[in-house]
Amino acid sequence: MKRNSLIYILFAALLFTSCNDFLKETNYSGLSDDPFYDSEVGIEALVNSCYTPSRLWYGREGGASTTELGTDLFLKGGDCKHPQYSLHDLNLNSQDLLVQVYWAKFYEAINYCNTALVRLETAPLKEDVRKRRMGEVCFLRAFYYWHLTEIWGESI
Repeated sequence: MKRNSLIYILFAALLFTSCNDFLKETNYSGLSDDPFYDSEVGIEALVNSCYTPSRLWYGREGGASTTELGTDLFLKGGDCKHPQYSLHDLNLNSQDLLVQVYWAKFYEAINYCNTALVRLETAPLKEDVRKRRMGEVCFLRAFYYWHLTEIWGESI
């Protein structure tokens, strides 16, 4: 009986304690990204970084393998690094390395775009330049979402 009481007390103690202090972040260095993104050079660099993830998809074998290998556009060659895509069957799953890489990279790209959109609202740019950059970033974010939908369907 004593042992059960002790277990209940420990369980209650764990249940009613919180970890708020543990989750608070402390910036000991005092450095942040605000000064860089509050400058014209910084915001232009952030917008340019939204284009970078497209390099992973275009001109690489993985992008072509995922979308066109096994169709009437491409057939598996002798040195194909992704032969499983030539079959277009149900053997592809989330454990496939190429699937994991592209899934993560497209969402990374969307994160870059979201960050840029937030920072562009208060960026020290001329109004016409700000609108142009916001248009570029909105297009890129939609473009990355389109790729995700084209590859993995509407369940995204």
